[in-house]
Amino acid sequence: MADYCERDLVKRRLQIDMTETSYDSKIDAAIAEASAIVDNTLTQYGGVPHPVPGIIQHACADLAAAFYKQVLDPTSKQPLYQRGMDRLQEYIDANSSALDEFRVVNP
Repeated sequence: MADYCERDLVKRRLQIDMTETSYDSKIDAAIAEASAIVDNTLTQYGGVPHPVPGIIQHACADLAAAFYKQVLDPTSKQPLYQRGMDRLQEYIDANSSALDEFRVVNP
């Protein structure tokens, strides 16, 4: 499985300076978790296309930032999670005819 967003995208959402490296391993773990969600969500549509579309990169970054924040405060609501899932749904909706064709050709 690939990572579908760059660490810098997640750091921007978390307002962490790009030169700050002390959080990188936790951010990387959150990116891996978010990428797994993206994979799982898009598997039924043939998987994640390459190159990875921008909307999927941003969805992954939203999810990763939410997962990172959830570790710090497990009881807090994470609007970034919902935004990430909404972006994945936008991608699916915008590409539904092409994704449907993929399912017919590759059942």
